[in-house]
Amino acid sequence: MTSRRRPMHGIPGRRAPIAAWAWLAMVTLCGCAQSEKKPRVETSALPRSMTFAVAPVLNYSGQPDLDPLRLADLLASELTYVRGAAVLPVSRVAAVLLSQGKTQVESPEHARALARQIGADAMIVGGVTEYDAYAPTVGLVLQLYLTDAAGSAPLDLGEARFRSSPYVAVRATPKAGPSAQVQGTYNAMHKSVVDRVREYARERSETDHPDGWRQYTQVQSLFIRFCWNDALRAMLDQDSWKRDLVAGTADVSETYHE
Repeated sequence: MTSRRRPMHGIPGRRAPIAAWAWLAMVTLCGCAQSEKKPRVETSALPRSMTFAVAPVLNYSGQPDLDPLRLADLLASELTYVRGAAVLPVSRVAAVLLSQGKTQVESPEHARALARQIGADAMIVGGVTEYDAYAPTVGLVLQLYLTDAAGSAPLDLGEARFRSSPYVAVRATPKAGPSAQVQGTYNAMHKSVVDRVREYARERSETDHPDGWRQYTQVQSLFIRFCWNDALRAMLDQDSWKRDLVAGTADVSETYHE
């Protein structure tokens, strides 16, 4: 008899409205923290120290029980593993959005304006495009929006780079779009993804867990952490946004009006 695999656990099932922001879907087609029991493993990738904000995650998966704020907390937590990255609390971004009568970012101009308002060098906007708790499978998109403040300090482009990810694709961006973006799908039943998960688990020094590295394919929140981490590495490894910083063209002089 074939038994159906139980859903993974880890993310609260608070019901959240599905965001239908056409701007993120169009741009894509065009082109918090968990407690640490052991020393964290950081990866050098940034050309210099930067302050990031993370917006509530957009849900395009058709699964209404995914929590945009919890997903954003996991994304922000993985961003803290990047050496030189200061990450503002997601709750701070959510509070400013609430003061505007909104729950999520609505456009590229809005993303940059929001980052400037809270004093960040860049805003990261994530979206979940596919989700299956049984496989498990996670499809996602990540976008990076730089503000004008991001180009105000000297850069060292000789910093170490992230390893490339075979699971996400770089997307071309229009002039008014994000400075960098990636999109991809992770299926934990594929051997190549499993091998990547095992490497991620070794970096976290948690292979001595009773379930070993397999916990990262069995626990919902841990697998999503892996997906965010892998996509972040691929996005921050792109040279395009670093060239924008050097050229001082991080901001495309957009004005957001509520």
